[in-house]
Amino acid sequence: MEIETIFFTSVSIILLFIITNQAWQKLILKATINRQKEIIEAQRETIANQNGTIDAHKSILARGVTFEGKPYWLNSDLIIQIRELWNAENMNNTNPRVKASKIIQEKSLSLDKRKLTLQESVDIIKKHCL
Repeated sequence: MEIETIFFTSVSIILLFIITNQAWQKLILKATINRQKEIIEAQRETIANQNGTIDAHKSILARGVTFEGKPYWLNSDLIIQIRELWNAENMNNTNPRVKASKIIQEKSLSLDKRKLTLQESVDIIKKHCL
């Protein structure tokens, strides 16, 4: 009888250990899943904040950059060249004013990395070259 009792007690302890271990693993798994859900939610919030920042930057860039003063690349030689083109007469079906505007646009694009509209280039010419 004692051997049966010892065997039964041993089996009971082993089963109790296995059940306790499984319960503990289940508890750890639930905690891990909850932590992962929290991480995912934090990442969603971060992405939403980044999207808001990107939208804000897009709206700022959409308005463009304006020059209050003379552009740094508009030197005296370029001013003279633009003034001469602007005041030249149309010859050979070419409009020198369009050519002057194109030169201003190309300079802005190559040095400021910004493409000016035709109106913006004409405004710069009228303000700083004439």
